[in-house]
Amino acid sequence: MTTIPDALQLASQYHQTKRFTQAEEIYRQIIDVDPQQSEALYGLGLLAQQREQYQNSEQFFQAALQLQPEAGAIHNSLGFTLQQQGKLDEAIACYEKALEILPDSIEVQINIRNILHIQGKLSPEEQIHYAELNEQFALARQQAGDFKIAELYYRQAIALQPDLVSSHTNLGEVLQKQGRFNDAIGSYQQAIKIKPDYHYAYHNLGYLFQEKGNLQKQ
Repeated sequence: MTTIPDALQLASQYHQTKRFTQAEEIYRQIIDVDPQQSEALYGLGLLAQQREQYQNSEQFFQAALQLQPEAGAIHNSLGFTLQQQGKLDEAIACYEKALEILPDSIEVQINIRNILHIQGKLSPEEQIHYAELNEQFALARQQAGDFKIAELYYRQAIALQPDLVSSHTNLGEVLQKQGRFNDAIGSYQQAIKIKPDYHYAYHNLGYLFQEKGNLQKQ
């Protein structure tokens, strides 16, 4: 008989390899056996978040926090989900709690500053600094294959620093990976508009047109 730790490990492996349906099935089986398994609730919350089902995600994270109130990662994830729903004050409160538990977390610091930017509370110098940090975090998520989250942070980097040509280009790449070719074209073209001699964006744009043409022929 599979133990709960073994089941959690398998669900996590499915989750990391983007076999989301299998991961969700195991997480739910764990909860059916033991409703107090906060790790499974957190996993379900992350799955819902990745599917942009933010209300469901919020419910799972809240349930996980009832069982594990000192988990900084859960507070941060709940804050992100609240932020995507426009609940900025609630999101800030979650991020601040996460930062109390994880004072060295760059991700949490970025998330807080992104909301402060929305509220018009960042200095120009802070905007430049956190645009770069958003881009770095987005690149890490892109390299991990988490394209939707990468997209959100590239867009935040651009909101902070509209002429950040590398973020426009990288955003084009993650949009292209998601099959959103027209949006990707727009991002590459914006990069070229900002820096007409930016050959990397031209290269990506040419490759995209080739890829798009091959798909249309199939």
